[in-house]
Formats: sequence, C-alpha cells, structure tokens
Amino acid sequence: MSKKKERINKVTLRDKLRGFDIDALDGRTKEAKEIAEARAVILDALGPVSPMKSALVDRAVFLVWKCRIMESRMLQGDPDAYSKDHLRHVEVLRRTLQSLGLESHKTERTLSDVFAEVVAEEDN
Repeated sequence: MSKKKERINKVTLRDKLRGFDIDALDGRTKEAKEIAEARAVILDALGPVSPMKSALVDRAVFLVWKCRIMESRMLQGDPDAYSKDHLRHVEVLRRTLQSLGLESHKTERTLSDVFAEVVAEEDN
C-alpha cells in the first residue's frame, strides 16, 4: 500500500473528535479512555438524555479533553500554553455544563475554613 493511501485510511484521534464521533474512537488508547470516562461521568450525572443533550455532552467532553491538554502543557512550563484560548475553552465548558443542567454545588466550607484547617495541621 502506498504512503498516500495509508495516510488517507489512517483516522487519527483528532480527526474523529473534529466530528465529535466519540463512539467511533478506538477505546484502547489512553486519550480515548479518558474521553470515555469523562463522558460516563457527565452522563451518569444527567441520567437519560435526548439526542440534543447527547450532542452537548459530546461537546463538553471535547472541551474537558482540550482543557486538560492545555493545563498539562502549562504545568510542564510551556510558555505558550497559557492563553486566552484556554480561558475561552473553560468559559464555554462552564456554559455548556450549565446548559446541560449541571450547576456547581454550594458548599458549607469556605476558604477561611480551609486555611484554618491547614494552620491547625501545621500546629500539630
């Protein structure tokens, strides 16, 4: 088989995600497993979903994956990783999750409580 034909037949993870066909991903790769896990968590939180919500879930999963990549690069010290793109992705992800009905949970624990716990642990 020629190299040109091999390139045509080879479908990459990025190509599959462009179409948001998450079900078509090869589940053996690390990335595909992470994507499937993120999707399962969101679907578990939502319960049965309509086709429209399913499309939004796939969009949210893609954004989670994209944010993870950017954040990983930031933690590795890549100076180009932190950008307005990352902030935009996070904001779109927040709005997508919100439109799916996944609101952040209010907590009784405040930042002051966390600091007090840290100080108490250091004293012991």
